[in-house]
Amino acid sequence: MLQKSHLKAIFSGHIQRILSERGLSQRDLGRMSGLSNGLLTALIQGKDPNPTLNTMLAIADALAVPLPLLLKPLESDEWQAVLIIASANRK
Repeated sequence: MLQKSHLKAIFSGHIQRILSERGLSQRDLGRMSGLSNGLLTALIQGKDPNPTLNTMLAIADALAVPLPLLLKPLESDEWQAVLIIASANRK
């Protein structure tokens, strides 16, 4: 089982990566999710010690990515399948 600190790092890393890939800012995510920029900054920088389930769901919903996927490492089979499909759709 992954430790809490590792899960937070995975979650925040996915948020940063997805925002970058989509050309979105934290402010954009704040508007889309209804969360404050301060909260998002703390979460992305790993300074929020205990994000709530509602906060994580709001982010997942805003990014249209299932929450369980945001808690899996990028190297996981699930993410690799998503990336392959996304790559094929771009062609």
